[in-house]
Amino acid sequence: MRNLLIVIFISFFLISAKSQDQSDICKKMGKVKVVFTNKLNKDSLIEIKKKMLKKGIKLDYIKYSFDKEGGLKYIDLKVKCIGCGTGGSMSIRKREGFKKGVPPWGFYFNHGHSPSFKIGEVADM
Repeated sequence: MRNLLIVIFISFFLISAKSQDQSDICKKMGKVKVVFTNKLNKDSLIEIKKKMLKKGIKLDYIKYSFDKEGGLKYIDLKVKCIGCGTGGSMSIRKREGFKKGVPPWGFYFNHGHSPSFKIGEVADM
């Protein structure tokens, strides 16, 4: 019986510590906005992914391609906050998201006073 109580206590402590770590990730993140344009190349996508991971955001590029000049023309991605699990996915095709006059696409996290998340058109943020 005593061993069972010790196991329960340790489990509770580990779960509490993990919840605190997740909460700290969200608090430290604050506001993050990423916009994808046809000016991005493979190196810039890698750099964005590294920066997001440092902030507590997991960014997975599912599929992407570039035009003859090396600029982004297509991307499918998934994004997720490591702390709270908030996230989503999106696809941008050149004909949809990279035309003049079309609002920019990307994602936005705000883990401040009024938490919010958006993925897709990000012009109004």
